[in-house]
Amino acid sequence: MRVFFLFTLLSLSLVGCTTVPVPELAVTQINQCAEPLGVSLKLNTLTITLGERPSLGYGVELLSLEQKGERLRLSYREKKPAQQNGKREKTHPCVQLKLPNGWQILEVVEQDSGQRVRLTPKDDSLLGGQ
Repeated sequence: MRVFFLFTLLSLSLVGCTTVPVPELAVTQINQCAEPLGVSLKLNTLTITLGERPSLGYGVELLSLEQKGERLRLSYREKKPAQQNGKREKTHPCVQLKLPNGWQILEVVEQDSGQRVRLTPKDDSLLGGQ
């Protein structure tokens, strides 16, 4: 099942930095994602995939998106169901986010583990690095 919605991400104000609010971006949450586990980039669309989960209710929660010139920084974490009751249906949750034009460096941070992935437009697997 796909749920389409526009998600407004507000920039965070950091001491000594100027951040620019990012316009509304199209975000898609998917329960059965075919993309590989982790963070990937295709056609200027960022995909964050969690891998197999034991039931519905898991997902990717976008926490913040900051833009400083041509640099973007996105923070996320895994959303877990409040209770593990009900139907046990394996899912493969992910989120897809269409990136704004003109970005040159994207840092994706998993909030709980601190794991970071740094991407540039050259990492776009379908554009062949162009």
